[in-house]
Amino acid sequence: RQIWREFKKFFPREWVENYWEADKMISTINGGLVEVKSADAPEQLVGVGLDIVLITEAGRIKELEEVWANIEARLNSPGRGPRGTGGLALINSTPTGRNYFYRMYKWGQKDDPEYDPDWESWRFTSYENPYLDKARLDKLRKRWPDRVFRQEILAEFMAEGNSVFPTAEECATYIGDGTPEEGEVYVIGYDPARSVDYSGVAIRNS
Repeated sequence: RQIWREFKKFFPREWVENYWEADKMISTINGGLVEVKSADAPEQLVGVGLDIVLITEAGRIKELEEVWANIEARLNSPGRGPRGTGGLALINSTPTGRNYFYRMYKWGQKDDPEYDPDWESWRFTSYENPYLDKARLDKLRKRWPDRVFRQEILAEFMAEGNSVFPTAEECATYIGDGTPEEGEVYVIGYDPARSVDYSGVAIRNS
């Protein structure tokens, strides 16, 4: 609803042909169509091809992986995008742990193994926002828990707070050439992820 209200306020009236308030849709004078939808129901995002998509607060979408699969398929419809070479997506969010949005962010980082040249990504802190009072942000640092401040103000992708091993990624190391030692005892831990994240495997010697 907030996006819909803001869009109606700033979109030039002379470009509007018609409004559909209940459906949150605008038709434009050149045959365009603008829709505002919720991502709570991924199956409702399946439809016609898309030219440009804006996804806000992507990190808080519960089924982001499925949502993005549906949207990306629409962006890849023939002839879509500003020059007919494919649709564009603009995706923003405050980090909320290292979820699927974190993985999407890594696709745009050139030094990451998951880098995809079709993607670009950036991270900005609230201190870089020219419309925010830096002194007020400093006060929040004193009052808020460090973890909350680093996520909400410094835009850091923190390990999930409710995870059993929140720093596992930083602690994980690999030692050896992969050949088991005779007489050594090994323990294998396996976490079969059922939703959201990925299955994890850990192997340790004595």
